[in-house]
Amino acid sequence: MFPSRHSRASIPARLWPWLLLAFVAVYVAAHWATRVVPDSLGGQAEAPARAFMDFDVYLTGARQLAAGNSVYAPTENLPRPECIGDETLEYIYTPLLAVLLRPWTAMSPCTAERAWFALNCLACASLPLLLVLAIGRARSPGWWALALGLVGAPMATLETVSLGQVNALVLALMLGFVVLARRGRLWPAALLLALAFGLKLVPLALALTALASGRRRLLVPLAVAVAVVAVASFALAPGSTPAQFREALDRRTVDGLTQLNNASWVAAAARAGDAGPDAIRTLVRANLLLVALAAAVAWWRGRTERGSLRLVAVGFALSAALSPVFEAHHQMLLYPCLLVLALAFSRETRAIVRVGGFVGLVVLAAMLNSRGLVRVEQAHGLAAHLLVKPAGVALWALIAWLLCLRTDRLE
Repeated sequence: MFPSRHSRASIPARLWPWLLLAFVAVYVAAHWATRVVPDSLGGQAEAPARAFMDFDVYLTGARQLAAGNSVYAPTENLPRPECIGDETLEYIYTPLLAVLLRPWTAMSPCTAERAWFALNCLACASLPLLLVLAIGRARSPGWWALALGLVGAPMATLETVSLGQVNALVLALMLGFVVLARRGRLWPAALLLALAFGLKLVPLALALTALASGRRRLLVPLAVAVAVVAVASFALAPGSTPAQFREALDRRTVDGLTQLNNASWVAAAARAGDAGPDAIRTLVRANLLLVALAAAVAWWRGRTERGSLRLVAVGFALSAALSPVFEAHHQMLLYPCLLVLALAFSRETRAIVRVGGFVGLVVLAAMLNSRGLVRVEQAHGLAAHLLVKPAGVALWALIAWLLCLRTDRLE
């Protein structure tokens, strides 16, 4: 993946990065042809409650706006058109996504689902380029293979596209923020992060980047952009208030589900009846504190200009490991984690660390494609729930390794 140290590189040494890129491209194409596309476009008749399930929730918010209701209004009286599953789930996100999707209500839900699938595919196609730009390394075939594999092969991509989630778009906005901020494009970068925050709350943790020395010029653009997006989101959704947003989250939290956490072990505990609403709510709030703590650790590790933007991804990795958020389609935050991993071992001069890093990346990718070693309903206790998604075990080891690295290895 990297140029040979010898001045006379053999032909195989020059060719193998291209062979790696070709191999990864073929694998990703096969993965999409056999899994992603059939589960997305062909899964509607086989599993109507699964295909595009999350997009149906987004579209419900837009349909509420079109009907003159609050995006958080009950859905019992909302007409259930074709392509919507047996149960119309209530909208639990910030109003921005519903506002952006309101024009889509002019289309039939089936057409809107196909359009959303195409948009998600475009977002996924942009991620390898954004990852390479965010890494800031020479754009060699090896790095392209790494970026293509990270985006195209994991189960996270399959779940994101087949369920119609917004994660690919949010990650594209997050990486765009990193790229533009590194280039000094402060206001465009701030706007991208504010839009990501408007779609998902967690990306706002990237704002800690602005606290690092040399990046404090980002503070004003970020504050203005986030405030404008937050106010505009509710202003363009009449009848929708922050209090209703919080109530909607609380209702889903009581059921063991939350848009901010989605920890499989919390959901399993709720279904098993061994955790009441108060316990679940406490766990969720504790996990949110861990996210804040993780972001603070990332900022502390990158207080200097060197590595501050990239080391903040360690905070996201910590939040994913400690929460624990191991459900496959909620591993959006794992991509920045893998970015830091690739960046870290690429800077290492010790061969054993470089080899170990690449091997760890392969093992982690394999675990991400696993369905788990323990069934959710059979998991009892935190240790067993870690095995529900084996990637969780790998994340623990990965975080310990990252935090032991010297800062200059990442820059």
